[in-house]
Amino acid sequence: MARWNGHITLASDMKVNFGASSYIEGATSGTKLMLRSSDDMLFQPGSSTKLTLEAGGNATFVGNVTIDNSSPDLYFVPDASYYSFRVSAQEAVANTFEITPSTAAGGSTYSNPALSISHTGNSTFGGNV
Repeated sequence: MARWNGHITLASDMKVNFGASSYIEGATSGTKLMLRSSDDMLFQPGSSTKLTLEAGGNATFVGNVTIDNSSPDLYFVPDASYYSFRVSAQEAVANTFEITPSTAAGGSTYSNPALSISHTGNSTFGGNV
């Protein structure tokens, strides 16, 4: 086992391997950091798993997920033959929670909320109820 009492600096695009199929790499001339694993990745601050990134693409969070900015958005983007949805706050109307479909199947433009709920509790539906 090797021990260091300082920083370890590697040239760009070098890897630190952990066994045969897991590594950390400073990629693209050091502008990106890649974590690679052939299995799930576990993030364990405080000695217990708080985030699991599964090899199949699913993510499991143990606590709350917070989007903290002045106009937060969460996108649901299925296959290109379906409409996408944006769940947002203050995107089209100030002080309002909104659910907005894309303007076309496979699209990424969102203009008319299907449902808006204002901070006062008033709701507006974009179509028939």
